[in-house]
Amino acid sequence: MSDFSSELIPVTLASFVSLFVPVSVIKKVGLPIKEFFIWTDDWEYTRRISSKYECYVVTNSIVVHKTKTNVGANIATDVPERIERYRYLYRNDFFFYRKEGLKGYGYEFLRLNDHMIRVLFKAKNNKRKRLKMIFKGTIEGLRFNPSIEYIK
Repeated sequence: MSDFSSELIPVTLASFVSLFVPVSVIKKVGLPIKEFFIWTDDWEYTRRISSKYECYVVTNSIVVHKTKTNVGANIATDVPERIERYRYLYRNDFFFYRKEGLKGYGYEFLRLNDHMIRVLFKAKNNKRKRLKMIFKGTIEGLRFNPSIEYIK
């Protein structure tokens, strides 16, 4: 999206960075899935909310996100010490996209193939371990069915 001329822009997914959710909505849709911690938790949660409520980006808000870099996760180029955590990315993403039905499965199939090709051609080390995390996480995502906790 590149047009931010409107004050409010409808969205269906968002990051947890600068996310505001009324308590009344949290009581109805539940809490973020705790097993998702670190990967896809924000997308799953905001998708769950936006399936029942209108959600918006407020374009005149100002956010300071203090990180050294703000680049997306890339299993092909990440440091070896972080490879194993990608298992959770692929597990959570497969769970998330399978809930989108046939379109989600199709997208996930293409995405996984893209990631495997990246590993094969761009990873400088640990290619087998990187591919193993993609497969392991995806297989776990087939059976992964976490529960949603609710507050009173």
